[in-house]
Amino acid sequence: MLSGGKIITKERNMFEIGILFNIDDLGGGFYGWKAFKIIFQNLDPQRLTGCIIYDGDTTETLAGEAKIYCIVFQTQMESQIKYIRDVFLKHNDKGLLPRDQRLLEGSLTDKEPLVLSGQIDSDGNLVVGIDSMIGEGWVTGTKWTVKKE
Repeated sequence: MLSGGKIITKERNMFEIGILFNIDDLGGGFYGWKAFKIIFQNLDPQRLTGCIIYDGDTTETLAGEAKIYCIVFQTQMESQIKYIRDVFLKHNDKGLLPRDQRLLEGSLTDKEPLVLSGQIDSDGNLVVGIDSMIGEGWVTGTKWTVKKE
């Protein structure tokens, strides 16, 4: 995959965690933006440096069997997975699936039709492609910053 002129490849020993959202509970429409707002409001990007983020509708959603949107964090650090898990098991923002259904772990990017959203650099910036829909307006009022490359 190409992002900002850099090739991002999945390396061995990568951990993945997906946060699942109910599209209807997000209000439909711009549900991806609404799901990312929940991510940006609840997670500290400084604790997620090096993570690669993917997002998209699940396979079941595309088949018309569900209405679930997924945001996946991929990292080499198991401690980052634990941090994300702990945060999202505590919160009940509207749009998140029930606690017992809201998190998936494993090789999600191999199983789900997700697209590359961006990568969190060593300074805690979310680096996205120049044509990405994710912009500064998405992170207003949070600890996050967006850098387009």
